[in-house]
Amino acid sequence: MKKYFSVILIVLIIILIVIGTIVFVSKKPVTKESLQTEVGSKLKDLTSRSIEICNTFSKEKISKFLGRSITKTKSGLNEVNKKPSCFYYLEGEKTVYLELNQNSNVNNQISGAKALGWKVEENSKIPLKNFVIYTTEGKVRFIYLIIDEKTFLSIDAWGTDLSNEEQINFATKLANYLKEEFGVK
Repeated sequence: MKKYFSVILIVLIIILIVIGTIVFVSKKPVTKESLQTEVGSKLKDLTSRSIEICNTFSKEKISKFLGRSITKTKSGLNEVNKKPSCFYYLEGEKTVYLELNQNSNVNNQISGAKALGWKVEENSKIPLKNFVIYTTEGKVRFIYLIIDEKTFLSIDAWGTDLSNEEQINFATKLANYLKEEFGVK
């Protein structure tokens, strides 16, 4: 009986050593280059036409960034609006709307805002190139986070009771996430 137990124990030890070696050898080392490749791939995914904003920026993540509960989300992508977008519902029907503008020129949006007499400025608190659009009453109307020369993320919380400061704080957290998760510079 002891002889069989010893043989079984030795076989189990050999199997564990072989499995451990296979797992250890098959793991690729994490290098700076492999991380840059992964981040670059995520940025490419972010700027692709097939992105789903509600999935890319989950309601849990947006809720955390806002400091408010999101009750539901609804994709804004439809026959009329071809841009990847998402409505994030706060209480009732109030929404924060994110829209990914691809192959667009943010200067067209800025020119339109200026034509309405609205103030356009970059906010240094937001860690990405950005444009904050203020109405003539001084309320934030839009925030544009620049992803690359032809892509920007629009934030529209107009129908909410978010203060200017809350909107800037939200944009700051979202910009940090874009930098960390997608490598936006």
